[in-house]
Amino acid sequence: MTPLPAGPVFEFGPFRFESGNHLLLRGSVIIQLAPKAIDTLRVLLERRGSVVNKEELIDRLWPDTSVESANLSQNIYLLRRALGEGSHDQTYIETIPKRGYRFVATVTIKEASDVPVELDTTTRPPNLAVDAPLGEEAVEGKDTGYGPGSQARRPSRTTLAAVLVVIVAILVVIFTRMSRRPIPSGTNAALRSLVVLPFKPIGIEPRDEVLELGMADTLITKLGGIRQIIVRPTSAVRRYGGVEQDPLAAGREQRADLVLEGSVQRIRDRIRVTVRLLNVHDGTALMGEALDEPAADVFAAQDSIAQHVIQSLAVRISDDERTRMSRRYAADPVAFQLYLKGRYFWDKRTPEGFQKAVRSFEDAIEREPQNPLPYVGLADAYIALPFDTDAPPAEALRHAMTSATRALEIDDTLAEAHAALGFVRQTYEWDWRSAEREFKRALELSPNSATAHQRYANYLTVMGHHPLAIAETERALELDPISLGMNGLAGRQYYFAREYDRSLEQCRTTLDLDANFWIAHFFAGKDYLQKRMYGEALRELRLAGDITSEVLATTGYVHAVSKNVGEARTILDQLRRRRSQAYVPPSHLARIHAALGENDQAFAWLDKAYEERDVWLIWLTAEPMWDSLQSDPRFGDLLRRLRLPRSASHRM
Repeated sequence: MTPLPAGPVFEFGPFRFESGNHLLLRGSVIIQLAPKAIDTLRVLLERRGSVVNKEELIDRLWPDTSVESANLSQNIYLLRRALGEGSHDQTYIETIPKRGYRFVATVTIKEASDVPVELDTTTRPPNLAVDAPLGEEAVEGKDTGYGPGSQARRPSRTTLAAVLVVIVAILVVIFTRMSRRPIPSGTNAALRSLVVLPFKPIGIEPRDEVLELGMADTLITKLGGIRQIIVRPTSAVRRYGGVEQDPLAAGREQRADLVLEGSVQRIRDRIRVTVRLLNVHDGTALMGEALDEPAADVFAAQDSIAQHVIQSLAVRISDDERTRMSRRYAADPVAFQLYLKGRYFWDKRTPEGFQKAVRSFEDAIEREPQNPLPYVGLADAYIALPFDTDAPPAEALRHAMTSATRALEIDDTLAEAHAALGFVRQTYEWDWRSAEREFKRALELSPNSATAHQRYANYLTVMGHHPLAIAETERALELDPISLGMNGLAGRQYYFAREYDRSLEQCRTTLDLDANFWIAHFFAGKDYLQKRMYGEALRELRLAGDITSEVLATTGYVHAVSKNVGEARTILDQLRRRRSQAYVPPSHLARIHAALGENDQAFAWLDKAYEERDVWLIWLTAEPMWDSLQSDPRFGDLLRRLRLPRSASHRM
């Protein structure tokens, strides 16, 4: 441990940069930065007040290497993050569009300190390029070794396992240190909502977005069952995978108290990790570490990470919560990677994404059949298929039933499995008592699960308990406030409660998050339909697009009730032709016949829907488009066969 040669000292704001020692300090605290980020800072300080072109920076930082400008952007991001830009409206580094960067803060230059700073001068191993990432390239079928017939080398299982192992091992050490420096008394008691952001890459190697998001998913899953902590779900944080994402902005957007962000760099059999825990309200860093460590036991490490997070927040947990949190499921790192990959695809919410998710979960199960998590993922994927892709419901929901049941055979304390099984009991078996029992068990095990609250709200709606359903929906929104799915489905709950203006307001709120989100346009169209504003209804349905046959069927219904019979019959013909080539839920044709006053044809199609286990039948008592059939005795008979209580119907 020896001091480096002295050099000028640059002071700006609360910071001091000792160029000779390559040290950035805030007061007496050393701010850990990657070497290239330190070099970037030195160049900018030497040229303070002047624009430094990107090309010049790249030439000085990587004189003998050809790199892309993204590497420079990454260093600038790390510097800005270390300097705390954005937390107190302080700007140090200004971006000059299409040119470069300029250091704009006032800088004082002093002679080097006479006090030597001891630094670890151990030689660092160079970057090691990995074979291929498990990221977008694999997702989209690029030539990375995952597509059929690809000749590219696959990343070795040893490499993938080692990467996962070392990341989590470092985090154990980080959180151990964090637990020794708890959040100041009086502060942590009020900080209970946490966002765990996807980990960011450091260095020039290809990104592995599955692994980056997967590390966040690991922490989210383990902490999600703790009553005293509200952890935003993985689906809520996926959008924050960009390298230059401002963590405080993400925390504010998610309406959270705390943000945990991390960066990772792979270097042979070691990994360099930087992690910070930030208070969103004032921007202060409650913990910050930068480590370079070897591999360790990944699955033991996962337990330790969650334990140290709990300790750092001074949270008291029950024995049951502690047991569930420490329970290990995975023993095979490659199978765990496949599970993370399945969740990655599932969260895309597209037909192709669901199909890839199913394959990934099945591959994970084949490698490790005693891990219940891929079974839960498989159940969730099969549940989504009939609703989001018009897949035949009977086959998909049988698979979902088998998968959820198998997960609970392995571990009956998995809240996600109970929520999935409850949904299948309701949608496929029409076993309402069992469904309610599963939803309540899921909420007992994981009271802060937005998905469990939302699925229980669906059940309450079907039972006609609309005030309770709305309360559960609003709780789901509190837990996952900017989720497109949660916001869009909240509009549905208000629509089924016949609160059309409130539903429209919720749809507008959802469209503020994403102006193209089809579910919000779809339910806005249904709201306008019930308000007899048919032109507005058709406009919103057009904006929803031809995502599923339900949108087309609702368009036909609007034409029918607005006396545009020719258009309604044209759409009926389109649905029949589709049904001859692929699955179309019979209830969609039934609703147009009902709007045309053709009750015999409507009930004929509803009988087919019953035979085929049409998933849309569960809304028979809630959907206003069926109100015209309620006085017909055949409607009551169908409710009896579905075992739905007549009291759930809205009387006309």
